[in-house]
Amino acid sequence: MPKEGAGRWCRRGSGPLDDLPWDPATCSAGAPGEADQRLYAATRRNFLAQCSGFAARQDWAFLGGAGVDPAQTITLAVQRHPVDRTVSSYFHAVQQKAPGIQAYRPANASDFSGLRRFVEDDPHRLSNVATQAGPGGGARKVLAVAKRNLEKACLIVLTEYLDESLIRLARTAGWPEDLLLAAARKQEEQSRATGGTRVNATPRPQVPKEIRQLIASYNQLDVQLYEHAVRLFLHQDY
Repeated sequence: MPKEGAGRWCRRGSGPLDDLPWDPATCSAGAPGEADQRLYAATRRNFLAQCSGFAARQDWAFLGGAGVDPAQTITLAVQRHPVDRTVSSYFHAVQQKAPGIQAYRPANASDFSGLRRFVEDDPHRLSNVATQAGPGGGARKVLAVAKRNLEKACLIVLTEYLDESLIRLARTAGWPEDLLLAAARKQEEQSRATGGTRVNATPRPQVPKEIRQLIASYNQLDVQLYEHAVRLFLHQDY
């Protein structure tokens, strides 16, 4: 690739000099939409031609089709426990007044009936989103493929062990560990200063056990995938 592109991240935005479009594309369900196709075409065109790194939340089929070779690329597989992920998504949607969330809003701090209905109705299609398993049969095959894809990743990142994950990323990429951790702390401080927070707003200890068990029952494939990710994380040597 051109020398000026080595070590440069693909820029995302809507300007003429940006490498990748600022599209909220996802390949998690259905046929690729226009946003997916734009991002796919831009990735194939620019990755390893104009830039050597990019940040995108995509599946392995997308990365493979775009020419990303896991054997020669630092690919990250970020995993979060599906119960915490679902609960956090619910409270975030409530806080942000996301479309369609009104029917699931809690009446008070101790009301979890909305969360229960949110899980059972799954209006945002959050169940087994990591394995991307749709309705019907073939669950074992889908899980097996998801596990194999996870094993392709250069680095497993667990949000529950973020600092350790960042240290491993620094060692893998040859970056100074202290600088990467300091950058993460700075981003957290800036987020809090502007009214945001990196700390999970979910009152996890207050979520009833039966609700957490219900969420797990709707995400059995993702639970098994997460357990596999933990095993890989513990056995990876950095």
